[in-house]
Parts: sequence; C-alpha cells; structure tokens
Amino acid sequence: MESKHLVVIDKQENEINRSISEIEQSIADLQKLLNSNDVSLVSAYKSWNAEFRSWPPKLTVSFPSFTPQKINKEQIYQQIGCLSALSIQTEEHGFTMDRPLIDVPRIITDINTEYGESNELRCVSCLSDDELWTSGHDNMIRLYNLHSKVVKSIQTKSGDTPSKIAVTQSGELVYTNPFDRTVNIVKKTQIQTVIRLRRWRPLVRL
Repeated sequence: MESKHLVVIDKQENEINRSISEIEQSIADLQKLLNSNDVSLVSAYKSWNAEFRSWPPKLTVSFPSFTPQKINKEQIYQQIGCLSALSIQTEEHGFTMDRPLIDVPRIITDINTEYGESNELRCVSCLSDDELWTSGHDNMIRLYNLHSKVVKSIQTKSGDTPSKIAVTQSGELVYTNPFDRTVNIVKKTQIQTVIRLRRWRPLVRL
C-alpha cells in the first residue's frame, strides 16, 4: 500500500475519532443540563444533531488483484500477469432522517370530556396512540383514553392552573406554572420542580 493511500485512510480515521469525541462531549453537556436548575445554561444550549447526522464519506478499498495469463514455458517471462493499482473510492451516505407528513389532518375518533364553558380545554399532549393528557382552567391534569374514560387525574403541586403540558420521550408528564415561574415533572406519584425562573414566566394564554 502506497503512502498516499495511507494518508487517505489515516485522515478518515481521524475524522471518525473526532466525531466520536464530539458526540461524547455533547452527551456529557446534555447530562449537565439535566442535572442543573440554571435556566441560563438551558437557554444557551445549541443542538449539534444536524452536524452529527453527516458522517465522513465511506471509503471503499480495492486491494491489488493478480490477473494471470496463460503460461507459455518458452516465453514465461513475457507472459506473467500484472498487478493492478490500488484504488480508493469515496461514497457519500444517503441518509433520510425526516418522516413524511400527511397533507390533510385525519380524525381518528371523537372524545367526550368534562371540559366546557366553565372549564374550557386549553392543552392536549399525547402519551401514546391510545391515551392523551389534557388540562383546562382548573388545577387538574387529566389522562383520557380513546373511549372518553379518565384514566388518571393529577392536581398541580401548587394548586394553580397549569399553563402548558407536554410528555417526555420516557412518558413522563411535564407542565409549567406561570404563577410561581416553575417547570415541573411528574414521576410516578411525585411532582418535582426542575426549573424555577427568576425574571420571566412561562407563556399564559387564557
């Protein structure tokens, strides 16, 4: 293998090692954010997902191959085959990360809830294909199934009306409280305050 080919391979290895190091550092930074209540660190965080989707080009190494000729004993030296040159080809990855979206919303089912004029529905967040969290103008957050049945109800920690609700990738309920400027997470039966803001509050829409 010639030195110019080794340079290409060494460069590829260095780029992969650098990408792995950057991914490990990003994971460490995200872990610090999860363990921190400092909102300034969360606000200053910049996602590197787009950069990590692009990997270095794939190298295809073709090793030398021997092409023999029919040996003639009288001309053995003239009829010995030749070695082909080593070649390296680059192939770009063709990843497609985005899932196609439907153009027109599709109604799956109608769910009858206890929300109405006195307690209007404000927020909805899906827990799964069969269950969704809802909140209104009271201090309760309710989990409904597709059969209009209340599976679970949770009262906010402070007794205030929640501003927004969401569900994490692990299925935990998260809600914001604009009155005490907090972001709270529900883990099993316990409600934990993960962020307490100082100068601004979560958005409130009545």
